[in-house]
Amino acid sequence: MISGSLTVWVGNDKLTLRAGDYHHIPLNVPHTIQAGSEDTHALNISSPAGFAKLIARAGTPTHRDSRDADVDAERFMKVTAELGDVVLGPPGTTPADLAGGEGR
Repeated sequence: MISGSLTVWVGNDKLTLRAGDYHHIPLNVPHTIQAGSEDTHALNISSPAGFAKLIARAGTPTHRDSRDADVDAERFMKVTAELGDVVLGPPGTTPADLAGGEGR
């Protein structure tokens, strides 16, 4: 974390990261990350590079980016499935929201 805060749900664990903190999210563990309300800046390192491929293929190009830009959810889901990732549910879904309240 560079500044601000992130709430991170990893499996059944929930933690808050602040400036100077870091956390490793293992492969194949349900997770989600939510930025805090303050000005948040973080460095995300993904290995292997599947997340970078997702952003490159499904992200909004810089020249079209604005607060009003819509996410192409259908494209995001298609690319996510092609890359073998699992989406927990609609935005804001946490691992605890999965059936039975348990991460898988």
